[in-house]
Amino acid sequence: MRVVNESKLSQNPAVLDRKCVCWIRNTVGEALKTYDSLREHLPKEKLTIFHARFAHFDRQPIEDDLLSRFGKNAGAKEGQGQLVIATQVIEQSLDVDFDLLVTDLAPIDLLIQRAGRQHRHARTIDGDVVATDGKDRRPEPRFLVYGPKYTTDPKETLHKDVSPGSAAVYSDTRVIYRTAKALSERTHLVIPQNSRVLVEDVYQGLDDAFSKQEDIPDAIEKVSNPPWRKDRRYSFDSLGRQRNRALFAKGGQYF
Repeated sequence: MRVVNESKLSQNPAVLDRKCVCWIRNTVGEALKTYDSLREHLPKEKLTIFHARFAHFDRQPIEDDLLSRFGKNAGAKEGQGQLVIATQVIEQSLDVDFDLLVTDLAPIDLLIQRAGRQHRHARTIDGDVVATDGKDRRPEPRFLVYGPKYTTDPKETLHKDVSPGSAAVYSDTRVIYRTAKALSERTHLVIPQNSRVLVEDVYQGLDDAFSKQEDIPDAIEKVSNPPWRKDRRYSFDSLGRQRNRALFAKGGQYF
């Protein structure tokens, strides 16, 4: 995984080269913190914040603006040099398309879904809509993940030290640990061809409350709080359904 520095993100070659960039953060608090930090490095008109706490009458104009700049019919000029800081709401409700995507470390199935907001529509190398053959002419997409560096001997606070909010939201640290491991073992991901293998590698055996997974370090197991520990009424089958959800995005390579 590539570690992303907030202040240096504004100097990322993609931003400087007038591309459109989105960072999906796992919590509203972390999104607001990042937005405030980047306001010191980017002009106001180049930076946008979008999260689920906006009231409907505030949220609708923001959604309309995002679609006009990054939607299916948006041209290159509308999104040039733009940086959007958002939460999961952007992956759930808007048909938007970015040149570079940064995401907080999250369960692998969510990362696959987020990857679908990158190179979503066919465009020219400059970012204009392709109206003829539908073939994307942009360079191979890059997908950056913000999170702790994978190690075989992690501390109990591995995820919390980097992103306290994310650690609270995704409390089954076994899923996060295996996601980091799966990403560290690959330089390229081809979606959707690799999607099923990735999801199965991460979730295999985790719905078994009675068997310890040998690849999960004791420090991770100790602090993990899977759904069946939170609520004994939790159905083990629900984790299986989550594992097999059809979240697979448009084909493309990510690393």
